[in-house]
Amino acid sequence: MTSRSLLEKQQDLRGRVAGTYYFTSEKGLYRIDPDGIWKVLDVPCYGIALRDHWVFLSVKWPHLRGRSSVIRGERRSLAEPGRSLAFRELYHITTSSSNERIHGIFLGETGLWVANTGRNTLLRIDPETGQVSAEIPPILDKFGWPVLFDQNHINSVAEYNGTVLFVAYRIGRQSMIGVYDGSRVTGYGYPNVGAHDIFLRADDFLLCDTFGPGLSTHDGRSVRDGIGLDPAPDTGGFLITRNGAFDPDYFERSPGFVLRGLAGSYDELLIGHSHKGPRRKRYKGHGAILVSRHGKVVDKIDVEPSQIYQIITEAGDFVSPAPTSIESSDLHSRFADAFGEPIYQAEVAPLPQGA
Repeated sequence: MTSRSLLEKQQDLRGRVAGTYYFTSEKGLYRIDPDGIWKVLDVPCYGIALRDHWVFLSVKWPHLRGRSSVIRGERRSLAEPGRSLAFRELYHITTSSSNERIHGIFLGETGLWVANTGRNTLLRIDPETGQVSAEIPPILDKFGWPVLFDQNHINSVAEYNGTVLFVAYRIGRQSMIGVYDGSRVTGYGYPNVGAHDIFLRADDFLLCDTFGPGLSTHDGRSVRDGIGLDPAPDTGGFLITRNGAFDPDYFERSPGFVLRGLAGSYDELLIGHSHKGPRRKRYKGHGAILVSRHGKVVDKIDVEPSQIYQIITEAGDFVSPAPTSIESSDLHSRFADAFGEPIYQAEVAPLPQGA
C-alpha cells in the first residue's frame, strides 16, 4: 500500500468512454479515460470528492484494524506517477465490522458531507481547515433520541443549494431517501432494501436500487431486511428515475445487476456494477462499468475490482446537469410523485461536540 500515485495502466479502452472519471473500489482508486483504465492508489477506497487542488477520499486502512478515515490529498498528484499525495487524515472512526466503515462523501456548498455509517449520522467537514463543523443524527427513535449506531446503514449523501439528501439502506423492510433542510428531516420510503446514491439531475433524479426487489438467504427465501444476505440469483437492481426505471429492458436481463456509483450526463453516464453472487464470494469475481448514452446502456466494461463504490468525473461532478437552484416544494414534489407521502419526519439538531 502506498500514498504515492501509481498510475499503472490496467487495460486499453480505445475510446469506449469519451470522458475521464475516477472510481473507488476495494482494490483502490482507478482512473478511466478514453485511452484506458489506470490504477491510481492501492488503498481500499469508498467515497471520493474533487475540488480545486484537493482530492478527498474515505478509506479503510488494511494495516490499522477497524480504522475508517476521511483523508485529503493533493489532486494534481493523481496524474503524476510516483508523486506523493501528501494525505492528511481529517476524521476517523473505529469500526467493529466492514459494514460500519465510512461510505459515500460529497463536496457541497456548505462543506464536505460524509455518510458516517458506523454512527448513523451525516458529518460535515470544512474542506479547507479539515475541522468537523457539524454531526447531524437524522434518525431518531420513538422517544426522540438519536440513533447513534449502524441501525439504518446510511451509505450516501449529496447537497443541493443547502439541502442535504441521503440514503438509508434499511428502514424496517425498505430503504429511505432522506431530505435534511438544516433543521428537519423528511424521509421517503423506497420498497426495496439496499438502495444507494441519490442525485438530482435538472428536473429529474437518479437512485440506485442496488439489489432489486429482494435479497435471498442461502435457502432461497426472499427477504427484505438486513445486511449480509445474498442477492436473488436471477434478478437484480435497477436505476430509478422520477418516471420509473431507467432502460428497464437492459437491467431486466438475468442474472441481474448490483448497481452502485453514478457519474456523467445524459450524453454519457457511467454506472457501477459490482460482482453479483453469494455474499461470502463478493470479492472473488469482477465488477464492471456500464456506459449509457442518451438513456440506453451501450457498453459493459469489465474491471479488476469486484466492488464499485463511487464514480466521479474529472471535473468533480457526479450527475449533471445538476439543478442550478431548487425550491424545497419542488424537491419534495419530485419525491412524493415517485415514492408517495413521507414515511418519516423529525426535527433534528447537530450533536454536541464529543457526543
